[in-house]
Amino acid sequence: GKAILFSRVTCPNCRVAENLLAIVSCPRDAFYLPYTVKMLASWRIPELQKILLHYLKPNAISLDDVGLEANDDTYFPPYPYICRELKFTAIYGLMYYPSKETIDALSIYLCDSDADIRSAANRAYKKVSAHKVTFK
Repeated sequence: GKAILFSRVTCPNCRVAENLLAIVSCPRDAFYLPYTVKMLASWRIPELQKILLHYLKPNAISLDDVGLEANDDTYFPPYPYICRELKFTAIYGLMYYPSKETIDALSIYLCDSDADIRSAANRAYKKVSAHKVTFK
């Protein structure tokens, strides 16, 4: 049979979306599957917004969440790198969820010490703010 390409999966209400959402709810899996997270975000699945907001919270992801043990071992990729990449994935995904909650979460990173995160947050903030939505 033919392999299903993600670019062809367009049904946000199908079982595929539910299964993928269950997978990316784990930070470790979301780190390894950023394009899957971005695809799900483009479908604007409400449950994903909550997951992305969690990934964006400072210090919300623990070593255990990404499958690493709290010891002096060196891991590849290192824990800080995983957390940083999850922030990028969350910032990108939140562009599809214009809301006050999203704006507030992105605002935290507009003055981040990491220039790349600051730039990504700024782009996402502008895109979300541009939507003609009444924020509660």
